[in-house]
Amino acid sequence: MIGGRLAEASQADQIKGCFVFTVRALETKPDGKRVSDLLGLKIFRKIADQLRADGFDITKPGPGSACAGAVEIRFPNFEVAAIILVDLSEAGMANCEVLTWCVRPFWRHPSPQEVSRGWISVCSAIDKVLSEDPKVTSLYRLTENEAKVHWEKTSPRASVEHD
Repeated sequence: MIGGRLAEASQADQIKGCFVFTVRALETKPDGKRVSDLLGLKIFRKIADQLRADGFDITKPGPGSACAGAVEIRFPNFEVAAIILVDLSEAGMANCEVLTWCVRPFWRHPSPQEVSRGWISVCSAIDKVLSEDPKVTSLYRLTENEAKVHWEKTSPRASVEHD
């Protein structure tokens, strides 16, 4: 969304809008693209197809500038934005994170309850897709604060700073 700002959600600190999971990295031919980006887009296409089938108005997944992929799920007065980050490990696994948040156009003012309902419905649908995928393991659904603690513990910089 161009010209938007964060949409206020009621009890936003309790919404589990961050997903952390691992998936077996598939064999792909990168053709100049990073394998992690291709994997992220493949995961997002699967999520987008299911959300679309469930009646959500969702954009076509595309690469992001600082992420493997991005989509927007549109509601009348706001959008739920989602990105996927993928980090390939040497063991043939990919550590993935799907992050969501809500944005609104400057001229729209949805109620915090409306934003919360929409955001929670999108996150529940994403959770269902990931939970039912047999390739996805170690799925955790976190609030923003829980995700920050997770990142502090798992960041490569965290181990360097504490040594």
